[in-house]
Formats: sequence, C-alpha cells, structure tokens
Amino acid sequence: MEKPILSKETYYFEQQGKLNMENTIMAVKKRAVEEGLKKVLMFTSEGEGPMLALKIFSETEIELIAVTFPYRQVAHEKTKDGEKRSIILGISDDEKREVLKNRDIKIIQGVMPFQDIIIPGAKDIKLETIKNTLSLFGTGLQLCIEAIIMACEYGAVEQGEEVISMAADTAIIATGSLKSLLFSPIDGMEIREIICKPRYLNINRKRELLDVD
Repeated sequence: MEKPILSKETYYFEQQGKLNMENTIMAVKKRAVEEGLKKVLMFTSEGEGPMLALKIFSETEIELIAVTFPYRQVAHEKTKDGEKRSIILGISDDEKREVLKNRDIKIIQGVMPFQDIIIPGAKDIKLETIKNTLSLFGTGLQLCIEAIIMACEYGAVEQGEEVISMAADTAIIATGSLKSLLFSPIDGMEIREIICKPRYLNINRKRELLDVD
C-alpha cells in the first residue's frame, strides 16, 4: 500500500537577512511542536537569535542549542562605499553568553566545516563546490548544515538524529551527520524538509565577504 503524500507549509521571505529572524523562530516552533521534535539548532553570529528564542520557546520542552563561529573570529567585508571593515564573529558578548548558559543552552563553537585554510591564491575546489551549490538556496542553508555537522561532532546531536536547524532566514529538518560522512550513501545527511527560506537572494548578490581570520 502506498504511503499518503505529505502536505506541509513552507514559508518564503521577500528578502534575506535578520529582519526575518522572529518569523523564522515562530515557524520553527510551530513545526517542532507539530512533529514532536525536541532539538532546535540555531546558527548565530552574535547571540540575538537564541536570546529571542528564549522567550518564544519558554513554554515548551524543546532544547535550544546555539552554534556559532570560533570565539572572536574576525571577518573582513566590503561596505557599500567599497571600504573594508572588520567584523567580530562568535558570541563575543559575555553577558549574553552568561544568560544562555544559565538557561541551559549549549553554545557550540569551533572551526566551520566548510571553511578553507587560508592559503593565498589557493582554494579547496571541493569545499568551494559545496558552498556554491548551497548558495543557490541562500546563505542560510549552508549555515544550517554546518550547524548540524558541528553539533554532531560535539556530541549534542546523534548521527542520523532528526533535528531542526535554523539561521536568521532559513530553517530545515535534517538528520545529524559528521563532516566525513556528509555524502555517505548509508550514513549521510538527509535534508527532509525546508520550513522557510528567502525567495529573493539580495544578500547573495550584493555582499562580498573577503576573508576570515
């Protein structure tokens, strides 16, 4: 007997970015409750998402896990005026870190799975191919997948465990996977549902990230 076709909501935002964060969190909460999923991974650069989610998820038993860049990692980008500016990544605000820890939210930090070792003039073609492919869905999808890998290698998510992973404007349901097994035909990651994503990729088209230290 054939299984019935599933019909579920997918939300599309008019543009990319943090302005969608609250709506993303609300959509994630709704789907997590519907599906009975107990873990939500949140990729965050400054801790804003987990702080907001604390209020929205306050009456649930869902475990929130914050995943971020290595502590005080620095990135360089071009401004609209063509100037170069530095950005501190990772949850560098000690007060936010303390609030999250006091609310039993794990903070997972480490090397980003798809991040190159910086060698001037040389790129890892495999990693570049993965990143460029994922960027067709928006920058958020790459962060969602990296968050799952980092959480799985940390031990917060089991191999094959179904979880929700989100960034500011994107959220998916997928299975846990180590980086080395990402494309394994047996144990590799499965992206099972897209909860929300941007419809127009305005940041992909305009933002130029130069390098990360």
